[in-house]
Amino acid sequence: MSGPYVYTPPAFQPTPYTGTYGGYDQQQHSPFIPPANLFSQSPYPPSSPYQRPKSPYARPPSPYTRPSGSPYTGAAPWQDGYGQQPNYYNQPPAQPRSRPPSWHGMGHPPSPNTLGIPLPSPTHGRRRSFGNSPVRSPWDTYDMPWNYNTAALSVQLHPLLNGESFPRDFVLDLAQPRFAPVRVFGPGQTQVLPYESLQVPGTHPSVTRMRITHDRIPMWPIDLEFQADYTSGGGYGGGGGGALFGGGQDDPPPITVYDVLFAAHQSLHTPIRQVDWAQLNLTEETDIARAYTRRCKLVPSEAAFQSSQGVKRVDYLLDRTHFRGLIKAPDVDGFYHFRLLT
Repeated sequence: MSGPYVYTPPAFQPTPYTGTYGGYDQQQHSPFIPPANLFSQSPYPPSSPYQRPKSPYARPPSPYTRPSGSPYTGAAPWQDGYGQQPNYYNQPPAQPRSRPPSWHGMGHPPSPNTLGIPLPSPTHGRRRSFGNSPVRSPWDTYDMPWNYNTAALSVQLHPLLNGESFPRDFVLDLAQPRFAPVRVFGPGQTQVLPYESLQVPGTHPSVTRMRITHDRIPMWPIDLEFQADYTSGGGYGGGGGGALFGGGQDDPPPITVYDVLFAAHQSLHTPIRQVDWAQLNLTEETDIARAYTRRCKLVPSEAAFQSSQGVKRVDYLLDRTHFRGLIKAPDVDGFYHFRLLT
């Protein structure tokens, strides 16, 4: 009899672009844990300090008051004043809306383009010549300088990174403690994407420098740049992008889909510092403290360990932690700039 099947998750390793986000080169700071009075176990927001406290002489509710509704039927939504479900089929038909008066004044003259007037030819004709035969311009109609389309040089994102048409079957929760991009096949049917399927160029044409920012945390950009002195198991033997694309120091490999996803996840799991927390107001402190509590409870077996790590950058995203792709932004400092959507 064969033994039970043991699932081994794929081993995701840092690449030459994500070596600084692997947790090895980060500066170690004392974990910041928010005060306990900022968040409570109740899911409801805290009461306002300006509310009037209840009087101790207030009349308690009567235990003989008849409860509203039947104990066997729940409260039905959309009830009328008599507690009955409204019958929409017996309602009188809606009155048709009257048409506003139309304007019957003099109309605009027809456009000259609809009168059959021939448009000027893109070529110039020779004057005082036999036959007046046209001579073709040195610029063709499709390559004239004023018709040059600069959008052709724009960088196109991989479908897994394109925030304008993000696939619905791809899920990456940036709040999870482990990097686990999955593909959804059906209700309750998911599969972790293998490492090899993410080792494809993230853009076309491929780029080697990229900056990713989020609107909620613009002070923490994610810079992807090739690290010439990166070593992991001897050069690219650790599974870096150069092993598949044959890049080197003089010819760096392109930034892959894995580089973008892994760097975003690892950067958002960087602990914050005390000076970062001091710049928040009371409302922001309360919201981030609740997000910190929710994140620590995602994996119950690791709740104590995650709590000891303190607040991280991903907690600043509150409840919007699912990766939704990237969109192009104005380039800065020689980097291709993209905005992270969650």
